[in-house]
Amino acid sequence: MASIKKIMKDMAKYSVRAIYILESYIIPSNEKTILFESSSGRNYAGSPRYI
Repeated sequence: MASIKKIMKDMAKYSVRAIYILESYIIPSNEKTILFESSSGRNYAGSPRYI
């Protein structure tokens, strides 16, 4: 049986992904604009300073 902590972590991960997908449908996109998302800033790859 999975622990409550793991279940909550998985729920948070999937809810962030669902919100991102929903936003991509709601917010109109410009073909000349690039949207960059990388791990929600959890490591060096998510920091614009290091890109």
